Amino acid sequence: MKKFVLTAACLLLGLPGIASAQNQQQYVELLRQDITTQKTAILTEAMDLNDAQSEKFWPIVREYDLERAKIADRRIAAIQKYATNFETMTPDMAKEIVEESMKIDSDMMKLKKDYFGKISKELSAVEGGRFLQVENFVDNLLRLQIQSELPLVQHGVDAVTN
Repeated sequence: MKKFVLTAACLLLGLPGIASAQNQQQYVELLRQDITTQKTAILTEAMDLNDAQSEKFWPIVREYDLERAKIADRRIAAIQKYATNFETMTPDMAKEIVEESMKIDSDMMKLKKDYFGKISKELSAVEGGRFLQVENFVDNLLRLQIQSELPLVQHGVDAVTN
């Protein structure tokens, strides 16, 4: 689990130091694969599904992960924008980044709700709930690591626009 947290932190925090956009994308994909592998191991253990349940569960999770990756890409872009501009943040830019972050959170919650429904329909609400517990656990670890590393917006940003 510790390796998973460190990998996730590198995924989101290591990007600004990479030279090119192509290298950044390659780095994101490698780390995303590592996170997916580790999350799959955690889910496999936590879900404890029989073969018939697994046949229904894993295709839904793969579909979920594809949708989740799109939202994660938006979060990475927002973090990159913040990291690039946090020292010279204008009120308008701060508002834009916060609103995008809230939209990302809302979209992620909707995605989780939709896939809880899909898993509950195919298996049961117990398995759907267990999936969400694991997913929320992983998300919370990633968010905690990210938040602990992101610098606060500099005081006096209003002075930038005056």
